[in-house]
Amino acid sequence: MNDRIHELLSPYEHLRLECDGFTRVAHYLLEKAEIPHICMGGQVRIGGELLDLPHFWIATPDGHVVDYKLRMWLGPMAPHGVFYPRKYGVVYEGEPREMYVPEWMFVVLTMPDPPNLPT
Repeated sequence: MNDRIHELLSPYEHLRLECDGFTRVAHYLLEKAEIPHICMGGQVRIGGELLDLPHFWIATPDGHVVDYKLRMWLGPMAPHGVFYPRKYGVVYEGEPREMYVPEWMFVVLTMPDPPNLPT
């Protein structure tokens, strides 16, 4: 199932969204594909160090995390995509979050960047 999740989400991983926006996009796609998941919000510890920012991600029933935005804060060495957090020394601490995403919101979140306009 993790390959299916990655297949659905990888076309969107380069969107200029932070973790909350990407979690909404992922939730919308996973709901449409009827893939069980839980949207989560909280904090992340990596190597015992707390990332002192609110963070959003998706948890799967088999213990994997869907997080395409952790690298935004922790750099290229942070895990990315669909992964088992303990393998990387990452601890996610949080609670389930309700993230209703109507189609219009998905469309807005996945719009390409606007063209550069002359000033």
